[in-house]
Formats: sequence, structure tokens, C-alpha cells
Amino acid sequence: MKIILFLIIFYLTPFNVLSAEKELSINGLLEDGYKIIKQDTISTNESLYSKMIFTLKKRSSILICSFKIRGSGNITRTRCEKP
Repeated sequence: MKIILFLIIFYLTPFNVLSAEKELSINGLLEDGYKIIKQDTISTNESLYSKMIFTLKKRSSILICSFKIRGSGNITRTRCEKP
């Protein structure tokens, strides 16, 4: 019985760690002390969406975040990456 319980906990632990990761948002990064140093908007007349790109900096750490704004006003998930 102890072995079965151990195996269940052992196999489920990585899933708990992965689901506990915080989804990055620009507001959350600003609260953490990042500052916006550059903002760009990319859009064309033919496309149905615009893309906003933010460059954020905190000390020596730089992040580039982007999201799409569709014509209907919906915003896609924010993606942030270190360059």
C-alpha cells in the first residue's frame, strides 16, 4: 500500500510543478519592478489583427513580450521571452 501511494505521489509531482508556473503578464511584470523601455505596434491594412511588442527591463534582465489584438478586440495570450 505504501509503495502504491509513493508511486502515485511520485508520478503526479511533475504535473503539480508545471501547473504552478505563473503565467506572465505585462501588468505582473510591471508590479515585479520591470519598466517598459520600448513599445511597438505592427499592423497592416490587409491583416485582421495588430501585434503589440513591449520591451521590458529590470536591472540587467530584458524581456520582450508580445500579443495580438484581433479586429474584434480580443487579445491573445501574452508571450514573453528573453532575447
